[in-house]
Amino acid sequence: MAKSMNGYVNTIHNQIGGMAFFMMGAKNFWFDNDTNTLRWQIANSSIKSVSVCYDTSIDLYDVSFLTETKTTISEIVIEQVEVSELHATIERMTGLRLSLARTYA
Repeated sequence: MAKSMNGYVNTIHNQIGGMAFFMMGAKNFWFDNDTNTLRWQIANSSIKSVSVCYDTSIDLYDVSFLTETKTTISEIVIEQVEVSELHATIERMTGLRLSLARTYA
């Protein structure tokens, strides 16, 4: 029987949204119901994968970005991200747009 996402992980997936995943070129999704974590790989960025973990005790997210070169693997973790800042945080770190919404300077 295939394992399915719990409610928290499914909510992370829905909050980021299908269009955002499409625009990132997201692939190879992985989730952990015990830690309420959703991870995926992306294309066209120096960031190789993104992981979002929901902390139920404080109702905030920890967002991790993994970079990889021939000699090093680095992880950048941004803690206590509010849901309203998820897209902006991912966009800022990956350099990729997550929506087609018009932005103004």
